[in-house]
Amino acid sequence: MALSLLAGAWLLGLALGLGWRGPPASLALWGLAVMALIALFWTLRRALPRGALRPLLWGGLAALALLLAMGWASFSAGSAADSGVARRADGSAVALRGQVIGDPEQRGATLRVRLEVHAIAAAPPGAPEGSWREATGRVQVRLGRDAPRVRYGDLLELRGALEVPRTFADFDYREYLARQGVGAVMDFPRARVVESGRGSWALARVFALRHRLAESLQGILPEPQASLAQALLLGLRSGLPGEVREEFIATGTGHLLAISGLHVGVLLGMALLASTRVLGGARWAVLAPLGAIWLYALLTGMAAPVTRAVIMGSLYLAARALGRQGAAWPALAATAAVMAGLNPRLLGDVSFQLSFTAVASLILLAPPIEARLNALAARSPDRQAQAHASVRGVNAALAVGVAATVGTLPLIAFAFHRVSLVGIPVTILALPALPPMLAGSVVAAFLGLAWSPLGVVVGWAAWVPLTYLLELVHLVSALPGITFGVGDVAPVAVGAFYALLALLLGRRPLARWIRLLPRSLERASAVAGSLWAPRLPMRWGLLGMLVVAAMLWGAAFASPDGRLHVTFLDVGQGDAVLIVTPSGR
Repeated sequence: MALSLLAGAWLLGLALGLGWRGPPASLALWGLAVMALIALFWTLRRALPRGALRPLLWGGLAALALLLAMGWASFSAGSAADSGVARRADGSAVALRGQVIGDPEQRGATLRVRLEVHAIAAAPPGAPEGSWREATGRVQVRLGRDAPRVRYGDLLELRGALEVPRTFADFDYREYLARQGVGAVMDFPRARVVESGRGSWALARVFALRHRLAESLQGILPEPQASLAQALLLGLRSGLPGEVREEFIATGTGHLLAISGLHVGVLLGMALLASTRVLGGARWAVLAPLGAIWLYALLTGMAAPVTRAVIMGSLYLAARALGRQGAAWPALAATAAVMAGLNPRLLGDVSFQLSFTAVASLILLAPPIEARLNALAARSPDRQAQAHASVRGVNAALAVGVAATVGTLPLIAFAFHRVSLVGIPVTILALPALPPMLAGSVVAAFLGLAWSPLGVVVGWAAWVPLTYLLELVHLVSALPGITFGVGDVAPVAVGAFYALLALLLGRRPLARWIRLLPRSLERASAVAGSLWAPRLPMRWGLLGMLVVAAMLWGAAFASPDGRLHVTFLDVGQGDAVLIVTPSGR
């Protein structure tokens, strides 16, 4: 409980800090005030009523974590936009040298490459290159058909226009790239490979294996099953036909094509279900699902969303193996806090939100749903042991699908502005086919590397669930009126949904807290009485006055000074003026 409290306060502070525009001194003064209160509570521990010290200390630590997170987020939020490369993104021609990070992604006729820049030089058209200067930052590059073959780890030299990412009416592309540390884009530059093989040897082998498996699937499966297998297993969606994509979007199952925490959560739930059915309740039964999710991360090229979800899933399995399923939620919250602390912009990333929500749904929603389904099944007239065991297995699989779908539905509506009336039932019907699709595809792909005819034979095991999913989506997409746009979903609505869900899940603890409320108020009044007792030494009164003074100084630093501030910014081209009115606007 304490770890979850601190992690929640830290995450809330990061979210608030991303929009914080006040002076850092005010946060520092508030932090000093909180530390003074914590010291006061500790010093007065003998004078406080029994049991009152612990909640006061943990509340103070949570407040301190929130303030520290706000300061850290406000400091690090603009790192991508403030990089040396981003400051040069004014549309002028430059020359860049940098290393390819990640696996280049094919998008139709273009290749999308992410570059870690090492040096930059002015390169206006018709003029010789200037001297190279050291530079930092990341650039997203689009290369055309005439570009040389580019792989992970290559050192490239590019010459083209460096620009700020555009912001569209319904999508903030600049903010999306900034969350990944990218501050500028370069479209269709002249490219030259200076050196190859400079990246991680292990990661280069992973990416090479990924593309070899894609070629293997292309050779042993027909279309569009081969492209669907590549999308679901390897995260390669460039070969998927456009009409197939539209059918998935129309049926509310488009999220199945984008590998995220939903895939890892479903795969984890299904693998854990199969492992416990075969191996029983032994602790080492978690090894099979642990290996399954890490193999999945490896095959996707260690994509960031999948890796985050796999780390969260691994913590859940570790807690289960230790017999402390109740510790899974604090571990998940702490993992999310650490990941967001390393990059606060992740809080606004849809893949991070889906990764966290999908695994949290398995922890919180799947067990009560499964228990409810089993209770309903126990009331049926047919209570034969074998039949009842098979029903429990179906209920467990259904609970995993419902939990993953319900838990992520508000985020999908918020991110993609579309809700399908058949999204939940179609997703529930599709999710049981996901594990055999992944297992059959990976076995067939590896066997295809060794001997193609053997891969074709085993590929029929993957062809069946792949065809089932394609036909299911195709048939449902033909129905009229199955989807409608929801426009911009207010964040308040998403928060209200999850708040209501939390109330339903925590109604028993909430009722217990309500019963304890009178006793808590009694303790609070006793604490207040002890703090204001005249028998306390004068130094405690001075310490309280210090706390009040710190709060007043924080308000003074944060408030406007009643003057007009005009700042002229030297941007190198044109005029930029920052005006702050006397009221602080």
